[in-house]
Amino acid sequence: MAKTRKQKEEIVNQLEKDLKGIKSLVFVDYSGLKVGQVDELKKNLKENSCQYFVAKKTLLNLVFQKIGLGHIDLSKIQGGLGLAYSLEDEVAPIRVAFKFAKENDEVKINGGIMGDEFLASEKAKILSTLPSREELIAKLLSTIKAPINNLAYVLKGNLRGLVYILSSINK
Repeated sequence: MAKTRKQKEEIVNQLEKDLKGIKSLVFVDYSGLKVGQVDELKKNLKENSCQYFVAKKTLLNLVFQKIGLGHIDLSKIQGGLGLAYSLEDEVAPIRVAFKFAKENDEVKINGGIMGDEFLASEKAKILSTLPSREELIAKLLSTIKAPINNLAYVLKGNLRGLVYILSSINK
């Protein structure tokens, strides 16, 4: 059943409110997915603090005009348009969507938006392979901490050698 003008206005207002503060957004072609698969995708996104919404391209174009993303042309995107987006993590919706697409051949990722820039599917795929923010911070901290650990290990080795020499002299 077709939506009334009032329903469409409510959808546009809700999308405008939701998409104003997005960190990133992924366009998912959901054509060919069964209801159970869509529910599984929504569940995976929700577990990673992401949201999923299906919208018509005409309504989405109106929303993009309102939030300053009018330069993004949705007419080039083929198929149904599902939006996976996050207000917290830049890479989470991209990672979850590509992982789900790997497991389900029917899903196609048609690109995305990060900040105010359109990402082609290839660029989004590269971003999906990045570690999470927490993992990157842990790697950085371990890299910063490594020289101090190595110095402590070397100094401890010298002291251990001194103790061995003194204990052999004592015997």
